[in-house]
Amino acid sequence: MTRNWSAVLLTAMFIASLCRVPLLADDSAMSGIGGGVVAPMVSHPSVRMVNETVTIRLTDKGATVHCEFLFRNEGSKRTVQMGFPENTWASGEASIRSLSLSGFRSWVDGKPVKCVRKQGKAVEESHSSVVKSESWYVKEVPFGPGQTRTVVDEYSTHLGYAVTTMTTPYETPLNFTYILRTGRNWKGPIGKARITVDVSGVHADHYELDCRPAGSVVGKHTISWTFANFEPKDDISINLIPRFPKLNGKMIENCDWSPLTHVNGVTMTGVSFLWKLGADIEYPEKHGILVIKYDSHVLRLTPGSKTADLDGSKIKLQAAASTGYYPVQIPTASVVRALGGRAQYSQKQHRLLIWLKDHSQRKR
Repeated sequence: MTRNWSAVLLTAMFIASLCRVPLLADDSAMSGIGGGVVAPMVSHPSVRMVNETVTIRLTDKGATVHCEFLFRNEGSKRTVQMGFPENTWASGEASIRSLSLSGFRSWVDGKPVKCVRKQGKAVEESHSSVVKSESWYVKEVPFGPGQTRTVVDEYSTHLGYAVTTMTTPYETPLNFTYILRTGRNWKGPIGKARITVDVSGVHADHYELDCRPAGSVVGKHTISWTFANFEPKDDISINLIPRFPKLNGKMIENCDWSPLTHVNGVTMTGVSFLWKLGADIEYPEKHGILVIKYDSHVLRLTPGSKTADLDGSKIKLQAAASTGYYPVQIPTASVVRALGGRAQYSQKQHRLLIWLKDHSQRKR
């Protein structure tokens, strides 16, 4: 399946400028972690970052990062104390202590070097309950006059969460951050930087991607940035926003939506969207039958069976309902059609589209 990822510029209002993405507002970090450009522990007068190449493999579970930096000493012999940043933020100090980069390793000119992790002080923001902490993986790198050295760092990281203070049709978006701004501590501007994010491990049916800063190049499975002779002012940030379905042309709001799956070409989903439309749902218990009461219809589905009972008559389903996935999954198009509507999965939008009358006002 072809993945046509769309990258958009996120501002404080998450303005969707490159693709049609619903607006979010007043975003704040709930919990997360970011690593980034290696930097001297103090601004450096003679060592320049000539080149930076970063490769990131991103999934909806986390990311693995490989960074390669080329430095040149334009002064006399000296030893530089380098630090790789680990910035964490969470809703409290207890939460932030559980966050850190995983498996951090470093090499200088192909030889492994030991790094010491130095924990910074956690600081709570005055306007929120978010606690921020900064740590560094520190090593010493000697340079001769005019010497060029290659530093490589690798690590893995969990994804963080970015939440908004206003109601949205989304669960909490996941977030990946790669810190660029620490590169401003080297002498002069960074010569060239290339950051490539492989997003083939992100499930296209479950998430759409919002990215910053502007200027990215979007490929079939990649998002990349190229900078030259620059002093970084922004960090690389990618939000994974759950790809909820559209119901009657609008996003479903405040709905406990279980991610869709495709079984032999049949789109399967949870049933909570029917509850939003005024249906009464009885989940399988003793007899293992899912009962959906909607408008004047009563639909009974037996997990594992492609036959259902609609108002006392037998009907065929495209696939059998299943209770093996939270909390239960149904063949969406078959069920919606039985209740008088229609549903289809849009390959172009990577989104489930449902049309069905809303009877929720009747129950109030």
